[in-house]
Amino acid sequence: MERKQGTARTVAFQNRDQALHNQARDAKESDPLLQPMTVESPEDYSSSKSTLVSLTFSNGLKELGEVVIELFPHVSQRAVDNFVCLCTGEVGRDSKQGPKLRYTGSNVYMIKTKWFEAGDITEFSGDGGDSIYGKDFVVDTAIMKHTGAGILSMVRNDENRCSSKFALTLQAVPELDNKYLVIGRVLGGMAVLTKIGNSENSNGIPTEMITISGCRRVSRGGRIPSKTLNDIIEERLANIDSVKATAQEKKLEVFDEDDDLLKKLKGKSKKKRAGVEVGVEPDSDEDDLYEKRKRAKQIATKTRRKFF
Repeated sequence: MERKQGTARTVAFQNRDQALHNQARDAKESDPLLQPMTVESPEDYSSSKSTLVSLTFSNGLKELGEVVIELFPHVSQRAVDNFVCLCTGEVGRDSKQGPKLRYTGSNVYMIKTKWFEAGDITEFSGDGGDSIYGKDFVVDTAIMKHTGAGILSMVRNDENRCSSKFALTLQAVPELDNKYLVIGRVLGGMAVLTKIGNSENSNGIPTEMITISGCRRVSRGGRIPSKTLNDIIEERLANIDSVKATAQEKKLEVFDEDDDLLKKLKGKSKKKRAGVEVGVEPDSDEDDLYEKRKRAKQIATKTRRKFF
């Protein structure tokens, strides 16, 4: 009797395990986030479930701006989780029980023509790196391509393992395809990448200290603009400077033309006034034009002194 009860209990557990297995399989098949990634171009990727993070770069004490990045969990969930946790610093200490696992304070250690690399949170030279899984971890096969500027990819070693080091492209880099693992793209802050790419370097090693001064996870509550606030402010300041420069170049020409015209009108006005003495009727229209132009120049001179 006891043997029959034990057999029945075993069968019940087996049925329960099979039911749970089938339930998990059905959930995986119905969840698009768990499906294999087939899109090769990051520009074609779109998912409301993707994660957003931001990195703030600084050159010394001068802040360069914030870069907003969209991460692709379809490509490698482990790599995305690692990147997010390194942005938030929520995991704790590194594998040597040293500083917190976080990108804040790390630097850009290599600048190439087409891309730059950062994220070495242990050695700060490209020879180190760490992860939330240990010193490094195995990642999936690279699928996406480095098709343009603003592509985020994890640096992989020869053993197909990643740590905290990453690369951001400044243009299409086909030589990194199948070498680095693409896990995201930049949504805002491309001007910051351009500044970093134009920074001085010696054989790819930056001569300026460009660091990640801040990093965080971004909420998907609102629309991410294509330009960050720093980009917009810099463009407006540049526009103001160009307008002032153009005005400085042209204002002398304009006022020189006004002076010539005033002299001509003044000469004609003198002739007309001289003609009055001999009984010739003056042209009142030209006199009015002379006075209007003279008044306009006075107003323009005051305006120039006020704004320039």
